[in-house]
Amino acid sequence: LVELMGLPPRSTFTLALALEAVHAEDREQVSAAVNAALAGENGGRYLTEFRTGGRGDVPLRWVESRAAVIFGEDGKALRLAGAMIDITARKQAEYEREGMLQALASQPLLRVCVLKGPQLVYQMANAAHVEHVAYGRDVLGRPILEALPELKGQGFDVLLRQVIETGVSYVTSEAPALLDRGDGVLEKRYFSFVYQPVRGDGGTFDSVLAMGQDVTSAVQARLDLQASQARLREMFREHRLP
Repeated sequence: LVELMGLPPRSTFTLALALEAVHAEDREQVSAAVNAALAGENGGRYLTEFRTGGRGDVPLRWVESRAAVIFGEDGKALRLAGAMIDITARKQAEYEREGMLQALASQPLLRVCVLKGPQLVYQMANAAHVEHVAYGRDVLGRPILEALPELKGQGFDVLLRQVIETGVSYVTSEAPALLDRGDGVLEKRYFSFVYQPVRGDGGTFDSVLAMGQDVTSAVQARLDLQASQARLREMFREHRLP
């Protein structure tokens, strides 16, 4: 714990000394969590994340602290028992993922969203997704089949859960989707998209990053051309000389 908190070697670990080692920007929230536990809130338990170090040659670390207060028969706190783990790598991965999501979300041609858990609850949806897939509907915090009920039976939820369960990406092109533009009439759109599994805090896959591009115009143009060519061939057969 002494090393994890960035304290001098052979230091005697005390609560006061540990709080001093917490990063200045995190100290208030850590102190509040400890004081709340000492007051008996949440059964005397707390879970908090904070930074330590970052001074001189002491590296900056992210730490997760879980603890519980042991109370005496008179209700007074006797001691604080808990554990700390280094979560620096996890935090760095989160920052990298958030940066990637922000970069993707800013792309006007990409429909980007993150869906979490077996119910595929919207955690994030960029403006392009909200405007051109949800057609302005409020999707955040809602399961995909509740936010976009017209997708029931179209198989997208099955594919998304499969990606979470297997950890294997799914890529397809020109997939048709029937979407409700708000008047109850379903419109067929075509999308090329990638479903990418995302690891959660526990190290297992619990979410999907979905990135898609609407290719309806290109698909429709090709279908129109094919239809025109078919009509021309039919006209040629009808008017050709015997």
